[in-house]
Amino acid sequence: SDLPLMSLGMRGSIAESAGGGRSEEDRPSAESAEAAGEACGQAIVLYDFKLSSSTDDDASKYLSLRTNDVVTILKRNRAGWWLGLFKGQIGWVPARYCGEI
Repeated sequence: SDLPLMSLGMRGSIAESAGGGRSEEDRPSAESAEAAGEACGQAIVLYDFKLSSSTDDDASKYLSLRTNDVVTILKRNRAGWWLGLFKGQIGWVPARYCGEI
């Protein structure tokens, strides 16, 4: 799976359960995603989202977003997460916090 097993709590906090996160080398760069034309849509952020984590490594896998931000969707997974591009950064966002436009 591309995404570690995650559970969303209230107010956008995330608790990570066991299971392989992505290494920095596995994460696509903003440049490679745009150049490959991988975008599969855009979404507007419905709720503020920020990772509640004590490690910088975890935070770099997810986008911190505010209501009304517009994210380019690069990939969707069945677990309800989207890989998004926002202001040159690529990271995971919870699909239920966004509305497709």
